[in-house]
Amino acid sequence: MNKIKFRSIFLLASLFCMTSLMSQDNDIYKFSWKKEKYVIGGGIAVLGTAFIIDQNEVDITVDEIALLDPQNISTFNRSAIFNSNLNYAKASDYLRDGAFFIPLTLFLTRKGKNEWQDIASMYLETLTVNTALTFITQSTASRVRPFIYDNDIPIEERTVREARRSFYSGHVSHVASLSFFTASVLSDLYPDSKYKWLWWSGAITLPAVTAYLRYDAGRHFPTDVMVGYAIGSTLGYFLPKLHKVGNQDLDLSLIPSANGLSLGMRLMLK
Repeated sequence: MNKIKFRSIFLLASLFCMTSLMSQDNDIYKFSWKKEKYVIGGGIAVLGTAFIIDQNEVDITVDEIALLDPQNISTFNRSAIFNSNLNYAKASDYLRDGAFFIPLTLFLTRKGKNEWQDIASMYLETLTVNTALTFITQSTASRVRPFIYDNDIPIEERTVREARRSFYSGHVSHVASLSFFTASVLSDLYPDSKYKWLWWSGAITLPAVTAYLRYDAGRHFPTDVMVGYAIGSTLGYFLPKLHKVGNQDLDLSLIPSANGLSLGMRLMLK
């Protein structure tokens, strides 16, 4: 993650703080800063930790690439090393960037307009938490991407720090978290709608397409996109449920932890 992206997360965190403090009582969602401060504070702490790790990471070297053996990859993942579709890589970038706008459709609905402050807060919280989880995992796992094994790709394109960011897929987790978030909120706003099948079909399909594009582009192994899908969709679905009126007994906490050289984050629901 570059400095511009890192700063943008802090900006989102600040906006989250403001909108959550501004929210009013309503029928569906209710925010409590007493609880939210742990989520956003933990997210910022984890992002800071991941940023430090990332800055100390070095480019993958030619010698390291020479030691890589495809036979050490599981048969389930091995097919990814033969993929290098650059057009699909670009297409996945478009889907990732376009996903930012998916939750904005909520503000086009009547009920969404009435609860725009809480929805905006949850949207920003989803971005912060998902980015924190993805960034800290990629920074600590340092799993090399599949295309690194492809000798047909110029060596200068493979000896980069970004080549160590395979596990797990940030593109997929990002699209999954925001598409499932949107579908989850719509289901809360309109529980009896006959169009639920439509928005849930879109929520399921978009990250699946993103996962295939990242796999076929040689950017991720199958397990990378599967984990990204699972984490992103789980976060996007459950975060709105935690803020529904009547669910205040549920709690969400992000706690950075250290165990030797291992860094991680716990997501607790209680």
